[in-house]
Amino acid sequence: MHIHIDPSASEPIYEQIRVGIAEAIVAGDLEPGEPLPSIRALARDLRVSVITTTRAYNELVSDGLVVPQQGRGVFVRDHPTGALQDRARVRIREALDDAVRTARITGIDAQDLHTMLDERLHSDAGTDHRAAAGPAATSGPTGTPGHEATSGPTARQDPRATDQETP
Repeated sequence: MHIHIDPSASEPIYEQIRVGIAEAIVAGDLEPGEPLPSIRALARDLRVSVITTTRAYNELVSDGLVVPQQGRGVFVRDHPTGALQDRARVRIREALDDAVRTARITGIDAQDLHTMLDERLHSDAGTDHRAAAGPAATSGPTGTPGHEATSGPTARQDPRATDQETP
């Protein structure tokens, strides 16, 4: 499992972690019953606060993607619930509301907005180009590449990356 963290992104770090793990589960990279890295190990690998990883894991539990087992850890749920799609629908509606508001303010008509949406739906715009381009494609607040890690002992960090978290 590979999680890319961009400290300069507008999306909170816990949400970036949540999305990274959710995508790995949906893609089948994490199998049902497979344990997630411990909260402390993931925090260390990503060079973020334990509180941040705890929040990400709590969100994944709320999404119905993982289940905590007292004293054992957090495991991928056998059959993820529809909570992930429900949450995605809410986020999409919010993004669409924002796009409509921006279009109205700037005088972009409905046809142009539909055209833009159609172009995005039929292109690769839904992919994260930062992740595809590798660590040098993103910069942290001091111009350092974004944090990246894989679970387990093979996690690698850019030595120039900072330990700072953006709120």
